[in-house]
Amino acid sequence: MHITAENCVIEVLSPKTHEPLGVGKSGVLAVTDLHNFVQPRLRYLLGDVAGISGEACRCGRTLPLLTHVEGREDDLLLGHDGALVHSNIIGQLLRPVPGVGAFQFRQKSQYEARLLLVRQTPDAVIDEASILAQLKKVLPDTVVAIEYVDEIAPTASGKLRYAIRECPLPDGRKTRRVSPSTDGEKIGNSFYPAAASDRKNTSHLASVKFLPHRGKNSARSRSASFSKKVSPFLNEVQ
Repeated sequence: MHITAENCVIEVLSPKTHEPLGVGKSGVLAVTDLHNFVQPRLRYLLGDVAGISGEACRCGRTLPLLTHVEGREDDLLLGHDGALVHSNIIGQLLRPVPGVGAFQFRQKSQYEARLLLVRQTPDAVIDEASILAQLKKVLPDTVVAIEYVDEIAPTASGKLRYAIRECPLPDGRKTRRVSPSTDGEKIGNSFYPAAASDRKNTSHLASVKFLPHRGKNSARSRSASFSKKVSPFLNEVQ
């Protein structure tokens, strides 16, 4: 997928530190738009996990390519030694299991999780030992308890999530994502601890570093030019 580099800068950042990652590596996407002079977005976190290819497209265009889109940041699970595991693996492991009508993996911490299962039929026999053995391969540090339920509630959008992380990612970030809610910590089903003083309307801003100045056509240069144009008008109004 081509990135419209004429209109924006898209970066791939580490989910843990929000530092830029190398070409081909997966991380959370941050976008800086280049044509919004009224309210520019600087490193706005989209919440998607993907990577940028270092190869040129076969069509001949030289725009950068977005590749291997994996899903949402909220779907990342904590694996061995704090490694991040995408929850797609949970669906791949459990969808083929006979007797399972629906499932949801809920990770309370790196070391504890619950697996909610709905039987396909009331008398369905599910091989729990096999399920636990498969999960142990991808999340060796996590002790999983299986619970049988009658149904699993979908999200507000109607989707049934395969996995939900109920604990924060290791916090190596210089700034944290905060919630406009009073607790300032919960966004959806993920938690981002934030001090009370940080609770302001910056819920998707990852201000690790500002982009460097890149000449008269850069976003910073154009924003400065715009400010000079409107300043006299604002002074007259005041």
